[in-house]
Amino acid sequence: MAQNNNTMKRKNVPITNASSRGDSSQTALNKHIHISKPAIHGSLYHLHIATVILLRAYDTQQKNKDFNFNITVEDPHAGKFDDVVLRYTSQQVKDGAVYLQSKHRDLSNSKHPLPNKKSKTTPTITRAALLDKGRTSNPPFSIPVYFLSFVESNHRIGQQNYYFLCTNAQIDDGIIQYFSQVIPSEHYILQCYQDLEATFYQFNPDTIFGQLEETIKTVSLDKLGKLLAKSIYNKQKITLDNPLYNMYAALISRIVEQSNTDLASLQQPNDIYKFKKEFLEAPEQSTIGMLRIALVTEYKKNLNVGKEIWSDVDEKKIWLDPNFSITAVNDMFDMINKDESEYAKIDAKIKEFYGKFMLVCEATNELTLESNSKKILATLTDTEINATFNNMHLSILDAMKKANGLQLDSIYLTNIFKNIKCNTCYIEWADSTKQYVECLNIIYSFVQINPKWLEKSCFYSYIDKKSTNKIIIILARKMYILVPSL
Repeated sequence: MAQNNNTMKRKNVPITNASSRGDSSQTALNKHIHISKPAIHGSLYHLHIATVILLRAYDTQQKNKDFNFNITVEDPHAGKFDDVVLRYTSQQVKDGAVYLQSKHRDLSNSKHPLPNKKSKTTPTITRAALLDKGRTSNPPFSIPVYFLSFVESNHRIGQQNYYFLCTNAQIDDGIIQYFSQVIPSEHYILQCYQDLEATFYQFNPDTIFGQLEETIKTVSLDKLGKLLAKSIYNKQKITLDNPLYNMYAALISRIVEQSNTDLASLQQPNDIYKFKKEFLEAPEQSTIGMLRIALVTEYKKNLNVGKEIWSDVDEKKIWLDPNFSITAVNDMFDMINKDESEYAKIDAKIKEFYGKFMLVCEATNELTLESNSKKILATLTDTEINATFNNMHLSILDAMKKANGLQLDSIYLTNIFKNIKCNTCYIEWADSTKQYVECLNIIYSFVQINPKWLEKSCFYSYIDKKSTNKIIIILARKMYILVPSL
């Protein structure tokens, strides 16, 4: 159950510089990365998160056979929440997913630290960071930007989805009242994220963050204006398939009307519209006025020099899907009956987003994530832990670099364990063979064997031809141990 965290004692979380680590896994990974140091830090932290979530999900599946999952990294269908996506089904949840975006900061080398950070080891998410409109940069904590990604992802209704923004930062004391803490152990799927050792927050439904809601609406209107400009300029039909058009169907219907142009030569005259005078003359500070400014600003980017925007719009015309008007009329009737504003749909969407979005704050550092991963590994397999961990890391890293849609699931992990066991057996047999031969060389020091002679033997030829068969190689090496004693 969520509870208010206004009086909760805050703690500092040390930030570890990934590039300074000297353990075996880091050495192996550095050989496979050829990007800048800040990018390396972000990628490695992303990698550690994916690994520990994968292992915990696998552990959950071993204890609960009804739980099935798969994980993708750099998911192309996840919008801004694409770093690690966990999709799952269980007896409790028929169809669910957790979309995670990681914004971990290595402050020791950061040229752009977070605003008003309390210290080098405790970055802070401020009001300004949450309200950033994202117009001139790629802000890491802009709620309006993440809201638009949530809308545009348009995931199926009925799915139990969550959207995580994971960071080592903490929420500033000045805005903590707008959030309530979620206890992972009391939430089914959050148990797969317990090894992040983070604090989970959702928006507090009892405390209205009015400034944020207004900023979300302003940014979404700006985005709508840009989409309309591109659709009109490119003569693309405006349809309900676009989630933003669907959300603003009533508003769009309010600013357009069917064109009176002679359409005798056109096949679908009912699809062609023009802007109403109300839209063209609305005050700039009004909802419609702000939408018009966004449309004009975007349209001018493509318009030829010297051409007037509204004459170009009249020439290209506004193409509207017939179903669009039906939906818009239904939306307007709903607003009238329920005494709601033109923002009724977006208000509902914001409420839905608030219920599914979580700030995962004060996540632990890479060293602890690696330690937690190895602790889980020790309970899942009897393979050598460091070798298994490194193998997993390199495999996931390749998937991140190639964006090949590698599915990380129980089958993938089981194969990792099997391959490590085969490699371990190979190394043990190779070592024992080498030791045995060295022993024979001591006992029979007067006997010398030219390796070239052995290459001419039928046995060597047989092994060479069957080299692609792992079982033959293993059996052959077993036999080779016995050959010198004959």
